[in-house]
Amino acid sequence: MNLYLFTDSFPYGNREAFLENEITILADAFDKVYVFPWSKYSVIREMPSNCIIIDLEFGSTKGVKKLVLTNIGLILAIFFKDLLSSENRVALKRPKAYFNEMIRLLFESNILQNELSKYNNREPLLYYTYWFYTWTNLLSVIKNPKDKLITRSHGFDFNLERNGNGYFPFRPFTWSQIDVNYNVSNFGASYLRKLYPKMKNKIKVSYLGVKDQESLNSFSETKVVSCSNLIPLKRVHLIVKALRSIKIPIHWIHFGDGSEMERILQLCKSLPTNITYEFKGAVKNTKVLEFYREIPVSAFIHLSESEGLPVSMMEAQSFGIPILACNVGGVSEIVNERTGALIPKDFSSESAAQQLVNIMRFSMERRKEIQLYQKKVFSAEKNYKSFIKEINRGIK
Repeated sequence: MNLYLFTDSFPYGNREAFLENEITILADAFDKVYVFPWSKYSVIREMPSNCIIIDLEFGSTKGVKKLVLTNIGLILAIFFKDLLSSENRVALKRPKAYFNEMIRLLFESNILQNELSKYNNREPLLYYTYWFYTWTNLLSVIKNPKDKLITRSHGFDFNLERNGNGYFPFRPFTWSQIDVNYNVSNFGASYLRKLYPKMKNKIKVSYLGVKDQESLNSFSETKVVSCSNLIPLKRVHLIVKALRSIKIPIHWIHFGDGSEMERILQLCKSLPTNITYEFKGAVKNTKVLEFYREIPVSAFIHLSESEGLPVSMMEAQSFGIPILACNVGGVSEIVNERTGALIPKDFSSESAAQQLVNIMRFSMERRKEIQLYQKKVFSAEKNYKSFIKEINRGIK
């Protein structure tokens, strides 16, 4: 049996690094895995030999009149579901923008359908979208009743507070067509069930996972690591502010790049002399893991204002590194009093500094407990095999 996997950009670029763990297990479970990336970059990562990249070009829309006339029934079905939804009714207040989005949906789904028709056979097709977003919308339009459409949801792709429009395009219709929405956290699943109570039977939890590590990270009294994009959401500037309140020597190392780089570097100039820092920029995920394997680290810090369930934390945890993080999204499912320290979303720099110093002093025994927790809850091998077993159960 084959799997049709739809990603944001994987295997291109460095994003969706967590799929590097999952793809090998998916490749073992299916005859072929057809990977459809939405965006393409010059860098491409290695994949198992039975994984085939399908690059689609959508371009500009043409033949709008014919497109509308041949899809009038579908257009009305999507429109009335939006009309009956209090969330998506907002979209109808901008009729021109709404119509343009609808045309784009029909145009792109038609191109996708033409591509997928090449793989048409007597067996049902299994579609797996890695995000509850554009690919899921397109597939909901063209899915045959015999096929199965499952999606993951993470954070920005379902949380209305993180969506600038206050709604997600054509979501009521998309819900009617998907078979299961696998959220990556219990927090996210609860959020979705409250928002879409009629869809609660389609909402499940499926944790992501990371590779289990046999060795622990060596203890260091001075090195603190963070790993995230340098964007406003991640609030890396608050790490700088917390470090200002610490009196002991600390060397802070950050992995990641982004629009906030210059601002953060300017803020770092105000750090006291006992705090040194180093920005590694955007590096391959394998390099980050190499760092944890070879360089002693005292703690991992992450102060984002919103999250799904960060894989960067799971990776630090797999080496036994304690974590300081804000209690947002599903973070409390990774970080607890045994594995680190949780602080409120709105915290004082002084309290964050104190908690960071506390977890930096965790003993090696505590670090072993942290690693065991990751192996129990966030093991890639265990979680992805369980996930594959479940999705196969409903289609064979």
